[in-house]
Amino acid sequence: MKIIICILLSVGIVFGETITRSGVNVFVDRDSINKDRIKQGGMDKSLAQVRRIFNNLNIKSSNSAPPVSRVMVLQVCSTKKLQTTKEVCEDIPNNQLATQYDHEGGFFVVQTAVIGYGGKGYGSATFLGNEARLIETSGIDIDGDRRVDGYLELWDISELANDSGIFSYTSRSINVGPALNTTIFIK
Repeated sequence: MKIIICILLSVGIVFGETITRSGVNVFVDRDSINKDRIKQGGMDKSLAQVRRIFNNLNIKSSNSAPPVSRVMVLQVCSTKKLQTTKEVCEDIPNNQLATQYDHEGGFFVVQTAVIGYGGKGYGSATFLGNEARLIETSGIDIDGDRRVDGYLELWDISELANDSGIFSYTSRSINVGPALNTTIFIK
């Protein structure tokens, strides 16, 4: 019975709302920090990137939890305005090694994604070697089958040293499978 309950929780039963953008269903809590940003298209490029990567991985739907197959940094957001726009979030294209802009401030977060069943307590992040605080996790359905294919995770690094440095994100599979890591230098 515990297994059935865990599976039901992981497919979105505990989430309050489903938002579909860029062909990805995002299962958010009612009090989600990201809900308005997602609804208004602030994560469209990032979600489209996750969908492209998922499709390139050629993952087939199954009844079992798929292992972690990719981790990525999607956005770096801070109260310091970017140099060329008025946006506070910088989209991070796949494989980008450093942010293009300087970031700092009282609001300083990093949006990550994991494809596969990691996240939700199976991931961790550090900035400048200090543990980042996980403030939100949202399930994502990338292939439209109403099953969670991965997770978006929002990490608060505002209480850590507000300086340039390495942000590192690791997620391990909740079942048999690898732990994967990605890093980015935040200016």
